[in-house]
Amino acid sequence: MTLERLKTHYRRPRELRAIELLHHPEAYPGLAPWRDRDTRVRFVRLPSFEPYSVWSLQRRDKLAQVRRVEWDHAADAQTRDAVPEAAPTTFGADSQLPVAAADELLDELAAIQLPPFLPVSTLGLDGTSYAIVFGDSWRAATLSWLCEAPKEWQSLERCYERALSLFERFLPVSTARNPQLQTGA
Repeated sequence: MTLERLKTHYRRPRELRAIELLHHPEAYPGLAPWRDRDTRVRFVRLPSFEPYSVWSLQRRDKLAQVRRVEWDHAADAQTRDAVPEAAPTTFGADSQLPVAAADELLDELAAIQLPPFLPVSTLGLDGTSYAIVFGDSWRAATLSWLCEAPKEWQSLERCYERALSLFERFLPVSTARNPQLQTGA
């Protein structure tokens, strides 16, 4: 499931605001705004029972940055009727990356060759959806899969895993996935 398809499942204003923040991490409130055109690629992870996450890689001039935006949709579901006008439970963080590492990742993605149109052979309701989103208004691609990528896409899945490993080495620990950090426990 990609970010746009989330709008078929979530329709309340609070939920739609959270989806917009995931879809446009460049403008996440409280973090320095990014120019949308400098975003090279987004990595999306949408687990059924954990916070949704988007990592956005920006590359311009002599700068490489990553931004992670997360939405704790389960926490919002628990309070949706009690406080319907509340802001969504989102978390954002960004960090600089070594330019060489960012360029290596972008080169690896550019070199991947795979068949884009495969027959659908899986069905699932729960699990984790993954996506890599590339492009701008002139050309774009989104490749997504549920649970495990098709065998023909294993190189893409490995690159996805390496990218998240790189990003998480430089980003602060996620309070969305480590709630004890929020309470100081």
